Amino acid sequence: MYSASDYGLGFTEPIRGVILGARGGVGGALAEAILAAHPQNQLILTSRTNEVVMINRSERESWRQLDITREADWVQLTRSITDIFGSLNVVINSTGLLSKQSHDLSTTYYVNLERGLTDLNLQMMN
Repeated sequence: MYSASDYGLGFTEPIRGVILGARGGVGGALAEAILAAHPQNQLILTSRTNEVVMINRSERESWRQLDITREADWVQLTRSITDIFGSLNVVINSTGLLSKQSHDLSTTYYVNLERGLTDLNLQMMN
């Protein structure tokens, strides 16, 4: 049961957000909790693999494939956000790399993640 004034996470307005790495674990659990908190909440959920992209549990969630090491994926995600929401009020990073990844890939991951999130913030502020 939801409250008309509580949209979850302490928000007093509908959540329009992105969860990076929402296929399972913490990201998946947060997505479920936010969507269950109020029927007006909407999310774009990302996963590195495309196997879950076709599975939308409701019209309030939209899946996008995002490999955070690929700049083109960030560009596409930003376009999707703009098309769907116009702006965001929540971004949750729940991405991770396997420990077997190389140092170079790990460095690329952090640089692209920081740049991608910064670009998202700048795009959404304009």
